[in-house]
Amino acid sequence: MTAPSLPYHWLELSTMLLDVASDDLVDADQIRRLIKDLREVRLAKMRIQVKGLDATAVGGGDGLPLTGVGAMEIGESRGFMSGVAETFRQIGASKEEASKERDAEEAANTQYDETNDDYDDMEL
Repeated sequence: MTAPSLPYHWLELSTMLLDVASDDLVDADQIRRLIKDLREVRLAKMRIQVKGLDATAVGGGDGLPLTGVGAMEIGESRGFMSGVAETFRQIGASKEEASKERDAEEAANTQYDETNDDYDDMEL
């Protein structure tokens, strides 16, 4: 049995409710502490998932699953994720450039050999 999911905007909604109706809630300070703890646990979970990007970078991973991640959590991680994505893009570009250089070098080192030219002998 899986745990129920939090609403996509759970952090924003809880913050707004505490801002405008904390007097109507029993032990609002305890609720704030629990929300803070929940937020820290969820961010730690995201950091663990980001470690899966290492496998993706070398071509063996499945990517980064973001199932059940809220809007605020994505927003808070956006800067970090953008930096990671840019680093992977640069790595991929440098690998592609190295491959192109290697192909060009091989093409330059390959010389034309008339003895292997069978096209002149073909009958049409």
